[in-house]
Amino acid sequence: MSSKINKNGRGFIFLFFIVVFIFYLYLAYRTPLTHDDWTWGTNEGIDRIKNWFKDYNGRYMGNLTEIYLTRVYLKRIFIMALFSTLLVFLTANRTKVNSKFNYFFSFLLFLSVPVNMISQTYAWVAGFSNYITSIVFVLIYLEIVKNIFEDELPKYPIWKSLIVIPLGFITVLFVEHVSIYTVIMALYIIIFSFIKYRKVFLLHFLYFISVIIGAVIMFSNSAYSKIVSGNDQYRSIDTTTANVGLFQKISDVYSHQMYPFLFSNNVILNIFISIFCVILLVKHKETMGILKKSLQFILLFIFMVYPFYRPLALDTFHLNFFEIYPNGVEAIFTIIFFAGIILTVLFFTELHSFKHKMLFYLFSAVLLAGPLIFAQPFGPRCFIASYTFFTMFIIEIGVYIKNKNYFNLSSLNKLFAIASLFLAVCYIYVFTMNSMVHNERIHYIHQQVAKNHKKVILTRLPYPQFLQMSTPMIPSVQYDTFKTFYRIPADTELKIIPYTKWQNMNH
Repeated sequence: MSSKINKNGRGFIFLFFIVVFIFYLYLAYRTPLTHDDWTWGTNEGIDRIKNWFKDYNGRYMGNLTEIYLTRVYLKRIFIMALFSTLLVFLTANRTKVNSKFNYFFSFLLFLSVPVNMISQTYAWVAGFSNYITSIVFVLIYLEIVKNIFEDELPKYPIWKSLIVIPLGFITVLFVEHVSIYTVIMALYIIIFSFIKYRKVFLLHFLYFISVIIGAVIMFSNSAYSKIVSGNDQYRSIDTTTANVGLFQKISDVYSHQMYPFLFSNNVILNIFISIFCVILLVKHKETMGILKKSLQFILLFIFMVYPFYRPLALDTFHLNFFEIYPNGVEAIFTIIFFAGIILTVLFFTELHSFKHKMLFYLFSAVLLAGPLIFAQPFGPRCFIASYTFFTMFIIEIGVYIKNKNYFNLSSLNKLFAIASLFLAVCYIYVFTMNSMVHNERIHYIHQQVAKNHKKVILTRLPYPQFLQMSTPMIPSVQYDTFKTFYRIPADTELKIIPYTKWQNMNH
């Protein structure tokens, strides 16, 4: 049976969507509110609306989404499940004719995101409200305009041209680095399409205008002038490049903070990228001169070594071959890895349209991270968009390998499905345990408060790394809002204990 999705295969797409949706629905059901969610869910969140987030930020859609989701339990789990499923689905749906491989592989790769990225996106309503939503809206537009990479002249019905107006406006009101990327991406699509087709499409133009308007509204918020001037207590934009130089500044931030989030931590993704690039290199059939053969050998070495350097050499065997400047060397290695991917696409694939699309994905992943060089602080949540573009890239490389008959990747569909099932079961167990213990600890606190106890135990959760600060630090603002949100008297003193101690107390 062919793995191509046609009219008779729509049942598979529907079933896939439903199964993935139910999975994310359960995770959302088992995800307690954490960290900033406690603040957004109290009157303080409403107070921020009253002055329309003045001096706070210009993430108007993200803020409103967060305020809404912290107050509507059933709708929250539905919306979180829907957008998480759309992220998987839209990432897979890249070509005219998609195969089951696309969908199985997409789901597996999103299940393989680093744990710290999960904790700050899927499992944190504040992170979800800005980072998952924004990249999904970007993907919706890319789904509409993906025909620009085809040979035929794109045609857009008028209703699509009208839809992209609110779509563009909304997309840039979630998170800053995605907003900046969206403006650049919208302009690029206009220029690319004009060069290719000698035509400016109304849909592209309307979307560009709408994202410009939205970006102006976002960055007109007074918070950004405070950030630039250094008067913001939490965020900052480092403008001290005069002392160290622009390139030194970029080098320092990348080598000390950014490269693990952008590259190194994505272990499973890097392995698949490397394997697929190796297949492209060894299956390349064109006659090669000495320079291209040398390049092929170098690239094979990079892809055979890089994906295993961190998980094996560093994390497993604790071998550090570059003790003098370990971060710098590993950061340079990631740049070499990325350059190797680009060279593989340029010299070991065919069709200019395919090369253009692959380079668009690759540079989009990096461009999304670019603004973060100068904006502090940033965390794993900021890189879910980059991870998405790398995932789109490797899925399309896989489709290319299948179409060129280099390797029948569809034969791995069962393997991908089994691996996805295993990871899904692990997530279900972890989120179930965290949810059960969270409910137990809140119930226990309320019981103790009812008995007029002023000092009460608060246990940590069994798998706190999967949630964003699920137990508040004492003292902290979150400690106070935690008590406010869960209606714990302000004069109640909470004592945090490890989960193992809580287990012993209850057995």
